[in-house]
Amino acid sequence: MFGSQGMVQVANVHETSAVLSNSDGIHTSKYQHSFPQRFAHAFELEIDAFADNLLYRTPWPVTEDDCIQVQRIADAAQESCATGQVVKL
Repeated sequence: MFGSQGMVQVANVHETSAVLSNSDGIHTSKYQHSFPQRFAHAFELEIDAFADNLLYRTPWPVTEDDCIQVQRIADAAQESCATGQVVKL
């Protein structure tokens, strides 16, 4: 998402971090194949947070308001895509 105050981006993860730049262009490895491969570390952290919540009664790191705000962003992005217009939040 890009706005007047900045941008949020989730880039795809490449198989390696090597980059070759030469007169033929910029060359990188292929992207990791699947969603589980690209987000394995995030899944691990989520499971750790869940276990900590169960075992140690630590607070859940995501609030109800966080979920509502993410849904508002997703809804606005979908509306913007469908209409081709900027949707302000």
